[in-house]
Amino acid sequence: ERLKKVGPDQFARRAVPGMLGLISLPAAEYNKRHEANLRSALKSHNGAPEVRQILAQFLLATGRREEAIGHYREILAGQADPAVLRDGGRALLEGGEYALAKEFLERAMGADSDPRIRLDLVTALVGSGDAGAALGELDRVAENDRQGDYYLLRAQVLDMQGRVEEAIRSLNLGFQKAPTRADLYAKAASFLLKHRMDGQALKLLEQATALLPDSAELLL
Repeated sequence: ERLKKVGPDQFARRAVPGMLGLISLPAAEYNKRHEANLRSALKSHNGAPEVRQILAQFLLATGRREEAIGHYREILAGQADPAVLRDGGRALLEGGEYALAKEFLERAMGADSDPRIRLDLVTALVGSGDAGAALGELDRVAENDRQGDYYLLRAQVLDMQGRVEEAIRSLNLGFQKAPTRADLYAKAASFLLKHRMDGQALKLLEQATALLPDSAELLL
């Protein structure tokens, strides 16, 4: 509302501060300044886990994996808030660091009853190849919390164990409950294609792209 009251000539003479100025920069310069800001914030906030997690996530996304993991281990060594542990675990999942993600998510789950954290933990166990432990965690999810994402993830675990018929039943339950995670839709489609169920894969992907129209992975 204040911006609307500023005359165009007056606004043009002012330098655009903060984040608005950052996002107008070329990508390389933006990353450089953003990283400098994060490192400065980490120092001024005495190594606060919240800031360290954001810096670690940035480093992981820009390919500085070893340094990022060092920061994540520092977070684990301290007393981080459950939200920091949850966000760190999810960032590590996206980065393919499943073993370390598991440590974060186990600690986050101990302080938070959000069923989505347990599903993230199952994803970490699947990534680590531990289907037995993953299925055990899925069995601990309360019946009322078993939505579409749960059944797609369960199908993936059952397929890892060679239990194809059970996996198909779980997929069918998942389809009825409109899952929300693009990565699980993609894995379910891969499962159906692997087992030559092309028609069902197409039906699933049509449902998925209607619900998640911005997912490049599903559109491809």
